[in-house]
Order: sequence, then structure tokens, then C-alpha cells
Amino acid sequence: MFWILATYLAVLALYSIVFVSRSRTEAGFFVSGRQLGTFTLSLTIAATTIGGSAVVVTWTLIHRYGAWGIAPDVAGGAGLCLLGIWLAARVRRTEKLTLPELLKSHFPPGLVKLLAIAIVLAQIAWLALSFRSLQIISGLTSWELVVICSLTWGYAFIGGQWSVSRTDVLQFAILAGGFLFAAITGGKFHLPHTGHIGLPLAYLVALMFFSHLIGPDVFAKIFSAASKSTASRSAVAAGILKILFSLLLLAAFSTGLDIGKLNLILFLAVASAILSSVDSIFISATAILERDILELNHKRFTPHLVGIALLVLSLGFTLSGVGVVKILASGYTVFLVALFFPTLSVLLKGRSGLTSLWLPVITFTAVWAPFGLAAAFFAAFAVGGLTLAFENHNRQKTDPAQ
Repeated sequence: MFWILATYLAVLALYSIVFVSRSRTEAGFFVSGRQLGTFTLSLTIAATTIGGSAVVVTWTLIHRYGAWGIAPDVAGGAGLCLLGIWLAARVRRTEKLTLPELLKSHFPPGLVKLLAIAIVLAQIAWLALSFRSLQIISGLTSWELVVICSLTWGYAFIGGQWSVSRTDVLQFAILAGGFLFAAITGGKFHLPHTGHIGLPLAYLVALMFFSHLIGPDVFAKIFSAASKSTASRSAVAAGILKILFSLLLLAAFSTGLDIGKLNLILFLAVASAILSSVDSIFISATAILERDILELNHKRFTPHLVGIALLVLSLGFTLSGVGVVKILASGYTVFLVALFFPTLSVLLKGRSGLTSLWLPVITFTAVWAPFGLAAAFFAAFAVGGLTLAFENHNRQKTDPAQ
């Protein structure tokens, strides 16, 4: 499988050369010059948010919960639809390049930098998890994995977000086509027995919904839209595509498909799912690291050097052991708790208070140890929602024009 995957990535790299000239400016590299149309933007958002988790994790969840196993991915699709209807135009209107940049005029610089670091740490964790998944399905040795990850870095950074968005279109076609073929040719459908549905599944549903509504990788795509209306339409279309793909996965896995025994078509489909997330994370994490953390001046090869650092760190975590990756992966929930309500307040009202940031984080920290991650997440979001509602109520009382 190594040579198949290496050849596939080499083709993507050659295709990416077309976009070198378009990616020489900072906006060109990180947000495609804000020129993506509805078709490309819809497919790149769908490909990015589907990723490897929608295949590997959903396969596990279907076997555990039956048809309910697709609920987290359906919730993610619903989050994208709500993003398109409610927030996408507001996000695009800001003309920013990163999610932390939205918060810079509303919070102390040091605090925004701390949040940016939390985002990048979580993104490094997800890169490591994706690389590990790729190694498992491909049977790669450590050195083969280094080569494959380096090739992935190569095609992503040749043309920046331009390369990523256009190659995502191809990868989404391979992904959807592979599983459609599996569903049609797989034989009789038979759903696994439905297991106990409780708090863990509800937590995954909530996490997927909220992370698709506000998240650094999705926002990087929205910033790339040619217009506010394009951003809105594309997010809704991507949400619908994600929901349809969840149903396609359910159909394919219900025929008895084994994720551990993939033929060539399905191997490329799963690999495409993983790579379509990895390339987007590379670009969005590089933008945050370069602009919001290191505060570097953007030059021709600045993002490439920053990207190499991300590649080395994520590969280091991948090869060092699963335990480290799991610890860092929990940061995804932590930064979502910290960022969701301040970002929502800024987008809706143009301002936000520190209370909407600290209270959810404090609640999450207090509840996590005695009651677990899921309970802490729900408690933090309940407190955050009440805090945001209270802040808005007070603003309306003090400023009747609101």
C-alpha cells in the first residue's frame, strides 16, 4: 500500500503546482485569496469535516449503537447547516484570516495568544491521530509513514489553501465513490444490534455539532469564500453532503464491510478521507502559529518553515506513543469550551466579556474530575449559554438601541 499511497500523493503534488503563483500573498496562501466559489467551497468543507473520523470512528459507533452510530456525524452536518444559515456571512464579513484574530480586539493579547496555543496543540494532536490512523490502515513502517506524511505536507504547502481546496474536490469524489461502490456491491443490508444509548453518545453528538458551528478549520474555509452569500450557501451544502455521506457509511457498513480488510478502492477512499482533513489542519494551524502566536512577517517561505515544524511535532507525537496523543486530544474539548461563547458573542454582538470565557472553563475544570469529560462538557456549555444570555440582557437594558 505504501507505493500506491506515495504515487497518489505525488499526483496531488504535481496538480498543486498549478496554484503556486496564486498563493504568493498571505491571503492567497491561507484563504485562497478569498476567491473560492460555491462548488469548490462546499466540497472542501465537506471533505475536511468528514475526515478519517467519519469512517473509522463511525464504523466503531455503528457496531456499538446500530443506526444511532451515525448520530454524531449527522449532528456535525446539522452544525454546518446552522453555520451557513446563521453565522457564515458574519464570519466572512470580518475579513480575518484566523479564528483567534476575531478575538484580538476584544480580549487581552496574552489571553488570545494562550487560546491560540491551545488550538494549535489540539490540531497537532489531531494530525498525530490522523497519521496513526493512516499507518494502521496502510500497514506502514515508521520510515514509510515519515515519507507519506512529508508528501502530504508537500502537496498542501505547494499551493497553500488553493492546493488544499482543489485537491479536496478530487478526494471527496474518491471518498464518496468508493463507499457508494461498497454499498451497491456489498450484498444484503443488516444493521448491527442497537446497544445502550447514554451520555457518551450524547456527548459525541453535542461535541460534533458545536465544533462544526465554530471551529478553526471550518472558519479557515469560510474566510476563503468569494462572498458572504457564497459562504452561507457553501456551509449549508457541505452540511447536507456530510449528512448524506453519513447515511452512505451506514449503508456500506451494514453490508458487513470490515474497515480492517479494505480493497484498493476502499483503501483510497479511507486514505482520501484522512488526507482531506490533514491538509486543511496543516494550513489553518500554520496560519495561527505564524500570525497569532509567533507573529512573524509573512514572506515567501515563512509558512513552509512553520509547516515543517508542525510536521515534525505531529510525527514526533505519532511515533512516541498513543498516551501522549490522547492527553493532547482532550485539548480539543477544552479549547472548544473556552472559545465557543466568546466567539459567538463577538460574531453576534461585535463584543464580548471575559465572563463568557472564564466561567465555562472554570465550570468544566470543576466538574471534569468528579463526574467525567461528558458531564463537564454539558455543564460548561449550560453555564456558557446562561452567561451569554445574561450579558446580552444587561446590554439591552443599558443600551436600548441594541
